[in-house]
Amino acid sequence: MLTGVNGQFLLSPTTMRMSSSIFTALLAAAAISGAGSAQEVLCSENFDAMPEGQPPGKPFTGGGNLVAVKAGRLFVGSEKWNPVVTLERPFRGDVAVEVDLRDAGECHWTGVVFKGVYWVTVNRQFGTFACVKRLDGQPGHEMAVRPGYAQYVHNVNSFRLAITQVGKRFQCAIDGKVLLDFEDADAPAEGVLQLVGGYGSKVYFDNLVVRRAERLAEGIRKRSVAPAGLRVRGKLDRPDGICHDGETVKVSFQIDNQSQQDFDTQAEYRLVDYWEQVVAKARRPFRLAAAETALDWLNFSPPCRGVFKVALYLPDARGDMAWATDAISFGVVPRSVGETPPNPDSFFGAHAEQQNPDFHLAFVKKLGAKWVRCHDIIQMTWWEIVEPEDDKWNWRDEQCATIRKHGFHILGEFCMTPAWAARVPDGGVKDRRDLRTYPPKSWDEYAEYVYETVNHFKRDVRHWEVWNEPNHSGFWRGTPEEYAHLLKVTYQAAKKADPTCVIVGVGGVALSQMPWLERAFAAGLTPYMDDMSTHGYVDAVTPMDMLETESRLPAFRALLRKHDFPPYRRGSPAGGRGGLWDSEHSVIGTSFIDDFRLDHLEEDAPYHFRRAAETMMKTYVFEVAQGYKRVFPYMTKWLARNDNEAA
Repeated sequence: MLTGVNGQFLLSPTTMRMSSSIFTALLAAAAISGAGSAQEVLCSENFDAMPEGQPPGKPFTGGGNLVAVKAGRLFVGSEKWNPVVTLERPFRGDVAVEVDLRDAGECHWTGVVFKGVYWVTVNRQFGTFACVKRLDGQPGHEMAVRPGYAQYVHNVNSFRLAITQVGKRFQCAIDGKVLLDFEDADAPAEGVLQLVGGYGSKVYFDNLVVRRAERLAEGIRKRSVAPAGLRVRGKLDRPDGICHDGETVKVSFQIDNQSQQDFDTQAEYRLVDYWEQVVAKARRPFRLAAAETALDWLNFSPPCRGVFKVALYLPDARGDMAWATDAISFGVVPRSVGETPPNPDSFFGAHAEQQNPDFHLAFVKKLGAKWVRCHDIIQMTWWEIVEPEDDKWNWRDEQCATIRKHGFHILGEFCMTPAWAARVPDGGVKDRRDLRTYPPKSWDEYAEYVYETVNHFKRDVRHWEVWNEPNHSGFWRGTPEEYAHLLKVTYQAAKKADPTCVIVGVGGVALSQMPWLERAFAAGLTPYMDDMSTHGYVDAVTPMDMLETESRLPAFRALLRKHDFPPYRRGSPAGGRGGLWDSEHSVIGTSFIDDFRLDHLEEDAPYHFRRAAETMMKTYVFEVAQGYKRVFPYMTKWLARNDNEAA
């Protein structure tokens, strides 16, 4: 049901995030129909008939001595340059090129040179997909770029790249999704095609097709009909945007008409659910003079649990109601999930932003989390925080008390060496903050920090994670063997301070880092941890991610059995030592708010917000089945707000 007064207001893309673990606002990509099969094929090559282990030969030239045909694909390897293989045949007019790239996951940049001047490449170093126009003797000119292209790809290691030109307009797509769309008034009439290998990488090209192009992809596009010059700020009657069963939500709006015209029309306000179905709507007059500001409000009574958004519709040129903007979103959850007493065996944790701790802790509590993790947003147990100078202790007891006041259990974290205690490498460091990632120069000093920290917090913190992602140089620049020693020192000092504490080892190393894990376990991890943690990020929301995770599990289990880690120890009883924690987890998808994904609205896209939410639920079930005790989505953070404004 919708109710309101005054009958005139507009909504703008002011939005709120329910939880970054479910809805992460990122760019997505439009569908592409691609060149039709009826279009004239100008060139087709799958490399199957070419001699194995030999360069491809005419009409292909160049690329250096690491270019060869392997298993029916064109292999392009490089060490410290970007080899270019040229198809010595110019193509004229409107053409479309498609080619498969495989093993391209670690390329600095690799792809296709179109018409001899348009370098269309992916760059894993910077995470971009771009087209740069390069003319002889002139610096390159970036025609278009798409950051974070990996979010639109089924598999970053294997995908299909396509470039289409019709007239002066170009579209570049990955896996059938148009990510670049631009025009060039100075487009050359003809030019050759080149295949570019990645700097210091090994790439395979296959199934190359060049066709005559007749049309560009239109995709499934959603265009706003909102008049220019209207600015609206929306505000909920509750700052966290969470309501409970049966509650009514009041939304207030401030509308500024910054245009030079008067408006006298109709507006329709629609309440839209998770499935993007309209569950309620109301049409009202919209009248606003030039330079005028108006205030209004509207009540919503959501019919069920879930997430909802308010969408504004205005008349289009034909007088039909058309989408203008998604204004704001909110969620409905059962009151019981936030009021259930904290259970130390609860599966769900959170990373709660501490800029406004009472607000964020209350927010994640409403969502049902029972644990919080001390990491980058709660640093009260980090060494550089606890002991910024030798034997000068800094205890953030207020922060700990606030967390406990809200009823959360705490996963503490030993991390980040203070500069005074770090083992400075030969030659020093360029940035002094890098010292926090180096092992301590004195293990006795580190043991003292662990003992004092556990002893100080032992009434409130019983579970301790040892470092964060020690396989990553941004957190730990020691070796796997040095991490094993760090864990041993930690375990001994912590148990001395609190024999009942639980040490969570490994620090969240991903299952993909098996060589690191093998070295660390071989150095003796097992005796010095009660549980262990891994991290599970799903970057591209497709079945491929689940399959890759499942494929790694046999080797992971074999490693734990080999090193006698319970409960994978043969004959080990269920429960007790040996639990697994996923101390950082996230699934990346598009936003629930259409304004953040204009032109990218295809329902079955692998990065669609519903697919992201469903994949997250599947990974939770999957991890429970694999024996995980706990999961901590990363992270729950509110965007900037003013006076309870959801933003």
